[in-house]
Amino acid sequence: MELIRVLQSLESHTIYYWIVIILIGFAISQSLLVGIRFYFKKENEPRSYLFFALLLLAFGFTQLHFVLRILGLFELYPRIRFLPIYFTLALPVLFFYYIKIALFPTYQFRWTDAKHFVLPIGQVMYFFITFLGYHSGLLPDISPETNPFFGSLETAAYLGQFFAYLFFSLRYIKVKKKSSGSIQKKRQTLYLEILVHLFSLLFIIHTLFIFSDVYSYRIAYINMQTTKVYVGLGVLTFTSLLFCLSMYGMQLLLWGKKRIYPN
Repeated sequence: MELIRVLQSLESHTIYYWIVIILIGFAISQSLLVGIRFYFKKENEPRSYLFFALLLLAFGFTQLHFVLRILGLFELYPRIRFLPIYFTLALPVLFFYYIKIALFPTYQFRWTDAKHFVLPIGQVMYFFITFLGYHSGLLPDISPETNPFFGSLETAAYLGQFFAYLFFSLRYIKVKKKSSGSIQKKRQTLYLEILVHLFSLLFIIHTLFIFSDVYSYRIAYINMQTTKVYVGLGVLTFTSLLFCLSMYGMQLLLWGKKRIYPN
């Protein structure tokens, strides 16, 4: 019976809807494959590669969460809303540490770095506990309005943290550019600077869509989530971030060894 309901809900969508789903599916597959490749990449700068791999994997799984939502599966299977594949609070931290360690490979972690991982770890634990306790009723008693891991406050933390970490990433790049170094090092810094600038532009567009949704719902009293075109464009703004990182990663894999990390 539930399978029939799922199939019936999917039949009502247009070809444009499925084009969006295919694009998102391709982006997810690309990010996961490139992420896995970087996870096992050990030459040159293995620590920065590890953070980049985790960033791609976290982005891919978070996008999968959004796909399950726009497919309407959360309404049919409420429990999967809390599958522990939602890592919005980890994304800015992983992005920042990839940039930082790529610029400064000899950086040694300090105990003060632990504060950056409090919210990401808390979010993973929240989803894991909620998913396991969904049917037993053992759910965390947190109001949606004050939940730092899933909801309005979480979205604000996600956006605020990302802009802060993008700002600090650019500052580290500026410091690195002032220091003397080989042509190879300068080329690496330039590639990272291009990545951060492009990602920042796409993230601003992504943020504007989120703010427009909040404004229309809370101030104009219009639920834009019922407009399929708007929802599709909103999800594609997140997909563009995923494509940006995946294409950057593919460049490093395909010709980075020759142009950026030559032997």
